[in-house]
Amino acid sequence: MACEVPPLESTRPDLPAELTRTVHRALERDPQKRFRTARQMARALARVLRRVAEPTDAEPLGESVALARERLKLPPRDLPPSQLVPLRRSRPGDLLGEGDDDLRESVEIPAFPSAKD
Repeated sequence: MACEVPPLESTRPDLPAELTRTVHRALERDPQKRFRTARQMARALARVLRRVAEPTDAEPLGESVALARERLKLPPRDLPPSQLVPLRRSRPGDLLGEGDDDLRESVEIPAFPSAKD
């Protein structure tokens, strides 16, 4: 990486500490400190999701996306009604199922060369 990644806590102090540790590990400059496989990272994220007490709600998520788009100066997306997806409340476990059965394949993540190489 050519630059330092700002700490996630500086922009989202409300996130669980375990999630920020997982994200920081994935972004480590030293490849030896990163997850060795996508499966390892998926398992770490699954552990975080299982511990989240609150359901994921589409309304706050939509607000977060709108704020992020605003900060990034992205134009608003106007979709025709035919392309809108109905929103529903979901729990993190809904996304992964029980356990790690759906994480069958492991994929090696190649190390990116540093900017100094």
